[in-house]
Parts: sequence; structure tokens; C-alpha cells
Amino acid sequence: MQDECDEVHHILESYGLERDARDHVIAALERNPAKWADWMMRFELRLEKPEPGRAFGYGKGRFTGVNPAKSALRPTLIGGLAAGVAYAVAKLFTA
Repeated sequence: MQDECDEVHHILESYGLERDARDHVIAALERNPAKWADWMMRFELRLEKPEPGRAFGYGKGRFTGVNPAKSALRPTLIGGLAAGVAYAVAKLFTA
């Protein structure tokens, strides 16, 4: 836990917060582990929660709440269409 506190101090220090202010932020985060995890995901790892509408592929659909079959079918159809168009264009130039 001390390593995480040190990391938060370092991140907040890079934003110009004084030691006392950083201590208050860490104390507040320690009281709420879910918010602490969210904060670390955003500011340490630079990750955001995925938007379900942006998911693609079966696995991503399954883990983000989108219908997995629908999530897998869409990129498959788009990829197939793109490949078909690319093939047709190549055939036009090589004929």
C-alpha cells in the first residue's frame, strides 16, 4: 500500500500540489477503495472505462456488456466487405 501512496504523491506533485494537499487526497482515496482503484486506473495507468458502444469482437463484447454475438458479427461483416472491395479493385487494375 505504501508503494501506491508514493506513486500518488509523485503524480500529484507533478500537478503542483503541496505535500499537505497530497496527504488529504490520499486520505480521501484510502477511505474509498473503489475510487482509489478508479483514480489509479486513470492517472497512473492512463486507462478509461470502455464505452460499451465502442466494443468490438466477441471477447470485448462479453466483458463490456454488449451482446457478444452482435459485437463479433459487426467487425466480421465490415472486414469481409472491405476485403471484397479491395479484391475487386485489385482485379480491375490487374485485368
